[in-house]
Amino acid sequence: MKIGILGGSFNPPHHGHLHISELALKRLQLDQIWWIVTEKNPLKNPKDYEAHAARTQKCQDLVGDHPKIKILQNDEIYTEKLISDLKTKYKNHRFTFVVGADVLEKFHRWKNFKKIISAIDLAIFSRGNFLLKIQKFPAWKFVKTAGRYKIFFTKNNRASSTELRASSPRRR
Repeated sequence: MKIGILGGSFNPPHHGHLHISELALKRLQLDQIWWIVTEKNPLKNPKDYEAHAARTQKCQDLVGDHPKIKILQNDEIYTEKLISDLKTKYKNHRFTFVVGADVLEKFHRWKNFKKIISAIDLAIFSRGNFLLKIQKFPAWKFVKTAGRYKIFFTKNNRASSTELRASSPRRR
């Protein structure tokens, strides 16, 4: 099976996640895409997080009964370990890591980011002007050298979890 992995905190999940999932399914001819909701992001402030179970449920509510999008909750916070575990458990699956181009801006700060780049194909979905910025991101030279990536431009959808959090009242 060809599986796309869209991982993250989904804090909060939004239609942009659904949009790139639909694009990934179609353009990469995936059998499924798995949203893997991580408990926390080690690079973000944990005080800004809604409970793991609540975020997972919001993802499920957004996806509904979509036949090709599966919601998985995961306690592993490091992507490199998650990918290794998935490849070990599902030996007959081919995985592609689906990301927004904005992720590449700080990708070099991820634990073992070079191993991630060499371990899995990347599908990079760019909104706004990130295609223009991408060559300036520190991780880009490693992505480019590995050569295991495809870039897709996503127009008409600028949803962002960061912007949604900024526009909503603070959680207590």
